[in-house]
Amino acid sequence: MDKSIFNSFGLRENPFSVNPDPRHLFLTRQTQTTLDALIQGVQSRQGLVLLTGDVGTGKTTLINSLLEWLQQNGIPTAFIFNSHLEARELFELMLADFHIASDVRSTSSAVSHLHAWLLERYRAGETAVLIVDEAQGLPSHTIEEIRLLLNLETPNGKLLQIVLSGQSEFNDRLKRLDLRPLHQRISLRCRTSPMTLEETRGCIQHRLRVAGAQDDALFTLEAMDCAHFYSRGIPRIINLLCEQALLKAYYSGIRPVSASMIEDASREFQFDGDRPMPPRLKADEAIGLRANLIPMQSMSSKPMMTFAAAAGLASEGRQDPKTVRVPAPPAKAELVRHPKASADVGQIIAELSAGAKANAPVVIHPAGAKSNSNLAAVSNRASISSLARANAILLASVAKSSAEFGRQTRDGLISLRSYYRRWSNQFLAMASPVLKRITTPFISWLKEPRPPTLLVRTNSKTHVEPPSRFSAVSNNLRDRAEPIVRWLQTPLRPAQRR
Repeated sequence: MDKSIFNSFGLRENPFSVNPDPRHLFLTRQTQTTLDALIQGVQSRQGLVLLTGDVGTGKTTLINSLLEWLQQNGIPTAFIFNSHLEARELFELMLADFHIASDVRSTSSAVSHLHAWLLERYRAGETAVLIVDEAQGLPSHTIEEIRLLLNLETPNGKLLQIVLSGQSEFNDRLKRLDLRPLHQRISLRCRTSPMTLEETRGCIQHRLRVAGAQDDALFTLEAMDCAHFYSRGIPRIINLLCEQALLKAYYSGIRPVSASMIEDASREFQFDGDRPMPPRLKADEAIGLRANLIPMQSMSSKPMMTFAAAAGLASEGRQDPKTVRVPAPPAKAELVRHPKASADVGQIIAELSAGAKANAPVVIHPAGAKSNSNLAAVSNRASISSLARANAILLASVAKSSAEFGRQTRDGLISLRSYYRRWSNQFLAMASPVLKRITTPFISWLKEPRPPTLLVRTNSKTHVEPPSRFSAVSNNLRDRAEPIVRWLQTPLRPAQRR
């Protein structure tokens, strides 16, 4: 791919290349744990280590990172990436990677040369490692030969460390009765899994930084969320979608990459189907939202500012409202979450009534208006400030809940639209042959009517109806059915895509 495309974004190279480059490995918590376990298994001479995971979850990239670490530490390594091998071919590749000069004519001679070489490495304090990628494709008799290599050992440990990497179904295969000896010899099990939403965002930004990006504004937050939604957190699919979206942004001249570009890329690669509906709010989350809304007050319980302010101004000799000094608000005026969101409704109403009485306005009597005016003004301004701050906190909570609900609704609409498209395409594919098989004979009969001799039975006798009369009836029927014929011959059109 032309590097000038990525240079226009300020990148040195393709950040989403599908090549298993160890520089692009984003170390999530589980990935770091798995890599540390593989290194620890080799150093402690565990013998047989198994690495499994779903397709595209980064097993090969993790293996390449392990190979890089082994080369940096000078550990002799044999890497087998083509697992569809016979036992003799496996030993040829293994001896070649270990630089063992031997003419492999039989499996026994190869094992003999390998054993002698492993003893030399053991005396020198070195550990040899055999790594087999795509192990789910190994024939059963080749797996048995690998198991026999574990018998090359000393009283202190194994002479050869073996790492088998395969897809998740390899675990089920190892449970078979004929592979039970190898299943029991597995000393360490590691696995890879899809990434979470936060890990997907971190992976995309990490790849952009490795490629030379100066900031993280090349992809919008919605675009990264959309990539996680359609990829299900699988790194290989994330790279495909982001690379295609980056090309769309280059040719369209739009910056940054938007969620619609990721959605178009997922549709082109056919990753937009079979998406589950977004999860609904849990019961405790719904109760938490309701608890945050309990302390709201009605309009009738709010203080009456007009009367209190008028009384205060009257006592101060009708001062200018701009010069009136407002006291500082209370030190703590915030919306307190209700301790029991699922409490009885009557109890909640009683607590709200008590709060309304506490925040009620100061009543100004005509006789004592002059003496109580200052107290009324101070009380009302403090109440108004407290309610304003509580209202601001409540609005922020509602806005956050609304944004989350909007995101989940958008994800649900995307899933529903994908399901409808897939269902309509399947229905058209199934219905078209059936309609064609039903309508073709009828159309042929209407187009070419054959006037046979028509027998008309009456009460008295049976007589032959002239063919001319039948032809007239047939022609009349054909004229009336002509619109139906044209409608039946019109091909079915699939639903127009948005």
